[in-house]
Amino acid sequence: MGNSGITGIYLAITYPIGFYLLLNSNTIHKIIFGILLLPIILTIFLTDSRNGILSVLTCSILIYCNNSNSFIEYIKKINLKQSIIFAPIIILLSIFSLYNLINHRKDSVDGRILIYKITTNMIFNRPISGFGYNTFYSIYPEYQMTYFKKNPDSKYIKFADNTKYGFNEILQIGAEYGIIGIILTFVFTIYLFTIKNEKNKFIVSPVKYTILSIFLLSLFSYPLRRVETLLTITTFTGILASFDKRFLLSFNRTHHKLIIISLAICYFEIINTTINRNYAYTIWQESKKTSIPDKEKLLIYNSIEDKLKYDTLFLYDYAVILSNCNKNEESNIYFEKVLKHMNTSFIWILKGNNYKNTNNFNNAQNCYIHAFKMVPNRIFPLYQLMLLYKEYNKKNEMIKTAKLIKDFKIKIPSYTTLKIKEEANEIISIYNK
Repeated sequence: MGNSGITGIYLAITYPIGFYLLLNSNTIHKIIFGILLLPIILTIFLTDSRNGILSVLTCSILIYCNNSNSFIEYIKKINLKQSIIFAPIIILLSIFSLYNLINHRKDSVDGRILIYKITTNMIFNRPISGFGYNTFYSIYPEYQMTYFKKNPDSKYIKFADNTKYGFNEILQIGAEYGIIGIILTFVFTIYLFTIKNEKNKFIVSPVKYTILSIFLLSLFSYPLRRVETLLTITTFTGILASFDKRFLLSFNRTHHKLIIISLAICYFEIINTTINRNYAYTIWQESKKTSIPDKEKLLIYNSIEDKLKYDTLFLYDYAVILSNCNKNEESNIYFEKVLKHMNTSFIWILKGNNYKNTNNFNNAQNCYIHAFKMVPNRIFPLYQLMLLYKEYNKKNEMIKTAKLIKDFKIKIPSYTTLKIKEEANEIISIYNK
């Protein structure tokens, strides 16, 4: 999956079914489910996914309390004196566990607090309908830039990044679909939890716990944004909904036929489109891996552009190849298309480079400054700005930028950042006389 956190989330989604079956099976099956659950639990801890650990612990407690007859009988026998002793202990242990989970990676927590603050600002600006489908990645960076403009001394500057996800599905849904989206999400979730089917309880109950796990994971992560987890969520949701005996709409035989025909037409159209796109996608991926000249790649990209014109990553690659082939103005046209769906500081730097190559000083300068303000803990936009001033012989601006680079606090030092600082110091020593 290329992401340890997503691996932990994926396993945490599947865990409740196994644990429920473990508690409600005979001895042989208990051994089988125990053997299956052990590596799942171990892997979740190894992925260091706090969301996964929290979900597993919460679901385990709830499933055990609701399905262990001995535990239920023990609870019934507890008197007031025992309650007074055990309740504070349980509360303190819970607080201690949560505190350790939160402070395990404090920087990560602070980074998410920043994301929540900015995402909340987005919701307040478009409270009813939000910014629209799949707009978070393109809109959030601009709000992050505005936030740091208003709070230049914020302690969260060092945690800023090119953020793609809201790390809270409710907030991200609110940003993209507004209060309407949040209400519909809660209505649908409540609907799933209220499905009852005693006849198939052995299937319905564990899937309900899975939905609970998804909800818990959604509070601090992004399970709805990854294909791996989304496919699993869709499957479990469909299974649970299929056992509901309530009917919202009913159709006669004629309606059934019309619906089936319509779905069949849509299905074959989607299959046809997918096959065509898959062929173009394969060509694109293979050309990326080969070491052919950029001009040859450009010819290949031109031939498949029509099939992949809605693929953001393809458009990004296309814009980069155009830039490499000195088609800078055309490259920026495609970067503008990319920015509607994927907004990062690096894209603004590439746009600035294109303007620089066409001797458009003002636009190049604005792009580099924009990139820096979006993610103010990155040194590279300042470096590009310093080189721009050097090329255009703007001595004062160049020295001022070099001094900023010299005093810049590096989040993660590297060979590149050290060389950039060395170059800035060299410029200061030569020109600042």
